[in-house]
Amino acid sequence: MPREEFDIVYDMLVLAPDHIKERLTLLNCDRYIMISSAEIYEERHIGIREEEYNAERENWAYCGYEGASYKIRKRYAESALVTDFKDIPSIRVRFPVVLSSEDYTKRIVWYVEHIINRIPMYINNMKEKLAFISSEDSGAFLERLCDLDGGTFQLFREHKAINAAGEGILSPAEICQQIETLSGERAIYSNPMLFTPDVDEAPFNGCRTYSLDTSAAKQTGFTFMRNEEYLMSILKKHINHV
Repeated sequence: MPREEFDIVYDMLVLAPDHIKERLTLLNCDRYIMISSAEIYEERHIGIREEEYNAERENWAYCGYEGASYKIRKRYAESALVTDFKDIPSIRVRFPVVLSSEDYTKRIVWYVEHIINRIPMYINNMKEKLAFISSEDSGAFLERLCDLDGGTFQLFREHKAINAAGEGILSPAEICQQIETLSGERAIYSNPMLFTPDVDEAPFNGCRTYSLDTSAAKQTGFTFMRNEEYLMSILKKHINHV
């Protein structure tokens, strides 16, 4: 069966190395962009650089969606791309949590619903600051990477990984405070000493402070939005729909 031909492939659904193999044995493309994740990094700290995870050195194996953690599957998928398909010019874009007015993951909506409806929340990392990116920036940055006539094409030839994140990092405390300010409601927090399995745990529980170094992304000429400002804009929409 002839392989399908494409100039550019954006692959947002890669969740395992088997997915890489399935796609790239069935199609030919001039450039391939894999949407990866900041979850692949082992250590969380301020200013994580791309080289802190080297996919070419990973001791990996093909596997499907079942039987491995999200982090491992994403790592192995990157490794499959840069080792078994290195003849295809490619970039791996590592995003943190994506902030969106749609919020299909319902993570930000979870905080909104609990505060508006006065449901107690168990949050164990109130002051930890996390990286985010707006959905608008994530889409616009991916588009920027397809500037064939610019310097970004060199990134494909070098099979680069590249971090992309909004400006500034946010804590669960700041998210809750913004919701309180916009809604006029007060958050109710569960006593961690009385924690039981039926208590509602917050989506970002357990996450520790980190940010992504986006120096490489900014070398393409891209400017990222400030996360705090974008969060405020989408919270207004979420509050109006609760």
